[in-house]
Amino acid sequence: MRWKSTLLPLVATIALLFLFTAPMQTHAANPGELVVNSSGTVSAGTSLTLPIYEANNTNIRMNVSGTPASASLTFTVRRGATTVSSWVVRSGETSWGSTSFAAGDQIEINNAGATSLTYDLKVYTRSNLPVIGDGLTDWSGLAIGTGISSETQFNVITGGLFRFALAASSGSFQLQVDNNAIRKTVAQGIALDPADSTYYLSAGTHTFHIIQNSAAPQTAWSVALTFVGGTDSLPTSESTGVLGGTFFSEEWIPIQISANQPVNIKIAATGNAANSLVFELYNGTTKAYTSASVFGGEVVWGNSTLLTDANALRIVTSNGNLSSLAYSVIISAPTPAQSPWAGIAFGAPAHASGGNSTILFPFPTSGLYRFNLSATSGRYQFLLNNQYLQKTVASSAPADFTAYVAAGTYPMTIVQDPAAASTNWNAEITLASETDDALPYSRASTSLGGLGNVFREEWLPIQLTTGRPVNIRVIATGAAADALQVELFNGSTLSYTANPIYGGETFWATAQLTAGQNLLHIIAKDGNTGAVGYTIEVSEIPSIPFAWNGVTQGNGQNSTITVRAPAVGAYTMVITTIDGSGIVLIDEAANTSPTIVQRLSSTTTTIRVPLNSGAHTFTFRQDPGAPKTTWHIELAVRELGPYIINLPLITK
Repeated sequence: MRWKSTLLPLVATIALLFLFTAPMQTHAANPGELVVNSSGTVSAGTSLTLPIYEANNTNIRMNVSGTPASASLTFTVRRGATTVSSWVVRSGETSWGSTSFAAGDQIEINNAGATSLTYDLKVYTRSNLPVIGDGLTDWSGLAIGTGISSETQFNVITGGLFRFALAASSGSFQLQVDNNAIRKTVAQGIALDPADSTYYLSAGTHTFHIIQNSAAPQTAWSVALTFVGGTDSLPTSESTGVLGGTFFSEEWIPIQISANQPVNIKIAATGNAANSLVFELYNGTTKAYTSASVFGGEVVWGNSTLLTDANALRIVTSNGNLSSLAYSVIISAPTPAQSPWAGIAFGAPAHASGGNSTILFPFPTSGLYRFNLSATSGRYQFLLNNQYLQKTVASSAPADFTAYVAAGTYPMTIVQDPAAASTNWNAEITLASETDDALPYSRASTSLGGLGNVFREEWLPIQLTTGRPVNIRVIATGAAADALQVELFNGSTLSYTANPIYGGETFWATAQLTAGQNLLHIIAKDGNTGAVGYTIEVSEIPSIPFAWNGVTQGNGQNSTITVRAPAVGAYTMVITTIDGSGIVLIDEAANTSPTIVQRLSSTTTTIRVPLNSGAHTFTFRQDPGAPKTTWHIELAVRELGPYIINLPLITK
């Protein structure tokens, strides 16, 4: 039999605020129905008992008032001699508990203190969310200091999204649903973004906990829910104003989507730069992603995958944090709208071994894209699809260039320089009007390698519609003892290597580009003490007239260039050696003996060179005994017509 109210025997002095009647049972209690409503006074050292006549799954609201503030009542559910549930509620508190009653159970209210206390007890059958109980628009209570945490159980008939309105008029608390299906922090004066407080609950029975912050004198809390339905959509966001320090150290946020989806994750932490948090993403119970430590003031990116159905975010602060952090997380599908892409990262010691940002970025069409890379502080390397494109950027040396990218979705990574205290970076990617690279092609960088420099190499793609031979000029900057190496790949095949090119040298080489993908790889040599820079130019084979110059060390490489003679004839070659000395070899690699021209340093020599129509190579071989040779060569048409090849050279 269900009781609308209960008349209790007097034990000591008890004031009953309602009378008891026992109507005939006509139906089972409705979800959320108020089935026991009792209030009164329990004298010091006494107890009273409320009989239960009907089995129900219930939520119990218990309020106690009186003095002193430390006084309390104990509410115990007994089944014969067995204790089913028990709660201690202090004066001034309103607490909740959940239990299952059997017919014949009793609620015992015991006052073991020295003063009378007043209580108010309401028992509701377990309700179907978003209903809390008869006449209740929210689930609310008040806990003092380390008072007992509140617990309720609610049913969800149809799984879907619920909007949680969470508030603390004093103190702070965490709402915990089930075993960390949801764990969310709420604090007085720090409003939650309603857009960040909509969470998925599956069909079934869920346990709700209120865990108050024991560091606060009191916590007045409230929770209200509105059914939204459906599943999460992207982008989705989450933020919290206080986490860690004297507050709670972690949060759990569910994400429920309808189809598998790769995602980008933007994490921003606000607060003391010495404090940090870590972000984790779970697919079900499997950890799919873990960020490096994110420090107060950083904005970092990662990428992972959300799977159909249950996913969860876990945000956990470092045990060593001295104060709280605020954070925001945005999870989105890869999209070109992600550009411009920006972040802030700290160097060592915060990120001596990590802390890079990575996203997936879709390139909708094949063609050239403009990469506008900059930094307002610090230094970093930008990587596209691992080492397809790798470029160094500094606040003093931004990079603005085009590069070919085939249609598809690829990872983009920002690797910050650990030697920079802070790197504030920006990357903007837009589609260019051209579909392939054009010659001449030129790229530059200011500092690779050297002591303490983690950036030793760069990769640069060149995409052509047709293959062709080319000349490559490399101008290396830096100390004469430091060097770099240049490699050319046709697709994945290494086709040319120039090693070493020393700081201060200007080097030439002839190579072959193929139709489609080519890659230039520039590497600072191991053992360099200082940074080296470069300017690299790739150009078509020129026709005479043409001029070129170079700078070589005695231990450096010889420069070779290819020049096309428009017709059979005699051509004028002017060789100037500003310092040092060297030898010019014409068609050194041909089967016939090359023409050799030798001149000493600080001279200008003009000679007549007979050439057949077509391409010819010119190699400047410097004197290894000279510390440095600076040279200039100029070719001009002298007289066209049939000549006997390998005529004696005429010096003028």
